[in-house]
Amino acid sequence: MEDKERSPRSPEQCVTLELVRKEIDAIDRGIVEAIALRSRYVEQAAQFKQSESAVRAPERVRQALAERRRWAGELGVSTELVDAVFRTVIEHFVEDEMSRWKSGSS
Repeated sequence: MEDKERSPRSPEQCVTLELVRKEIDAIDRGIVEAIALRSRYVEQAAQFKQSESAVRAPERVRQALAERRRWAGELGVSTELVDAVFRTVIEHFVEDEMSRWKSGSS
């Protein structure tokens, strides 16, 4: 087996730009897979919500964003970046869920 077939590598093990990009692509694929799985959980959660306020759940959103910022801080990642990413993800799913809820197909 060629060395370039081994994955995942630590950043320090990536001795070429090609290897770094390969690892970043693998991470990004994992992020997309996680979003797809999250979507399925959101669809499941929608079944339990009986009102627009339950769908929007502003207190839950506030708590979730605070927790994700805390996780980012623990991992030494930009809390602003993590907040922006999760705010976008949450807003997308809330709007999607609202559309389904209003059409009665949640």
